[in-house]
Amino acid sequence: MFATPMFSAINEKDFQGLANCIGEALTKLLDPRLEFALADARRCPTLPEGIVDHEYLMNLFEHYSNVLSSPEVWSMVEKAGLQEYYGLASSITALRKLATKKSCDENDVKLLLGTLKTPTIPGNVAKPQNEEDADFEHVVEQSENMTASKASARDKIESAANSRNSFGKILREFGKAVFDHYHLNLKYHDNLLAAELLDTAQDSNDVINALEGAFAAALQNTKMDKSRFIKSIEDAFSAAQSNEVDA
Repeated sequence: MFATPMFSAINEKDFQGLANCIGEALTKLLDPRLEFALADARRCPTLPEGIVDHEYLMNLFEHYSNVLSSPEVWSMVEKAGLQEYYGLASSITALRKLATKKSCDENDVKLLLGTLKTPTIPGNVAKPQNEEDADFEHVVEQSENMTASKASARDKIESAANSRNSFGKILREFGKAVFDHYHLNLKYHDNLLAAELLDTAQDSNDVINALEGAFAAALQNTKMDKSRFIKSIEDAFSAAQSNEVDA
């Protein structure tokens, strides 16, 4: 009779081996979610000029938040240099979840902090092509204020969570910390607009809309097409298949 590793572990009362077998079985059970995430990502529509649809992507991240922030996918995201895009989308997803509540607890803060990924480039924004884009001196001053950070995003979020401010103000500070953390490829006026919208946000919807607007503008400015964006998911899926064959 063919003895599987789990059957052998049970017979030999190898409880650690049994636990490992159960863990591997659960992992394989959950693996298809990566396949489903990839299938849905491939269905993402494109806007004019071939730009990927940011609204569809946000819904994708909301539905597959655990998969798209997993180590398997993230390792491919880092190779592709797309940390800002995947990271911001993950942070917005966490803020969407928080927005459905009236307060936040330690677990909520951990959820948001877990979405903060290391940016790929120094904080700067694209220089205006001509004087009509923005008043140069004013823009430089404002952008320096935005990128200057007296504390890390993590410190800012933890500080806001421990404050006595209203939940709406706490979420606004969360949103500002997230925006400052990621150095998106934005034009000056898009960067200033997002910062202004966050500063004047009255509720959670304003915060999320400001961040999603910045996300959309960054995709547009980078001319991000679907194939480039979802390649990290495809590579993670291919690696998972290779590992399964090798096993």
